[in-house]
Amino acid sequence: MGILTSLLPFHPAMSLLVVSCVVLFLINLSYKLLINQGEAKRIKARMNDLRKKLDESKDDKKKTSEIFSEIMRENGTLMRMSLKPMIFSGVIVLLIIPFVTEDFGDRFAELRDGRGNVTLSGSTYQVGLVGGTLEVSDGTPFDCVLPCRHAFAGGLWNVEKEGDAKIKFARIVAFPPFSLPFTGEDIGWVGWYLMASIPLALLMRKLLKIYV
Repeated sequence: MGILTSLLPFHPAMSLLVVSCVVLFLINLSYKLLINQGEAKRIKARMNDLRKKLDESKDDKKKTSEIFSEIMRENGTLMRMSLKPMIFSGVIVLLIIPFVTEDFGDRFAELRDGRGNVTLSGSTYQVGLVGGTLEVSDGTPFDCVLPCRHAFAGGLWNVEKEGDAKIKFARIVAFPPFSLPFTGEDIGWVGWYLMASIPLALLMRKLLKIYV
């Protein structure tokens, strides 16, 4: 059992939702505190006005060039303002990812002579393949002809063979109400984190009045 599971003993989807809220709050708070949001709002409004003027003067090459240069200067100012919170955000993400993957990332069993070990939810199991069917050494009953989906070690997993000597255990975190491209009818931690983060990020930015 990893640190996140110990601190957040909920369903995986709920645990990741809490993690997502905390991470997004810290990231957005850094943008709120490290950037003059009033100045950022002014620059964005100025850039919108310049874009309108650019459309209106597209037949005047000299004026178009001047306006475009001014847009690039304003955009460069915004980028410099965003540098510190961008670095802070990257550090936060790099720090949290190892803990998330420890609890919800894929696990692999390297097979030798048809058997290998895999650690799931903090416990190590010996697994093997017999005629394409997965077997577990602790006597856990399996009706799992690869590839398959199976509840095991306190979680639900997509189990499949990778190559000739490896079994992959992919943790299922959530079941979206509709099938998604590339992921199908279930999703792992990355898909769920992205699905949860996008609306949460938009909501937090609006509540905190963040313009950059």
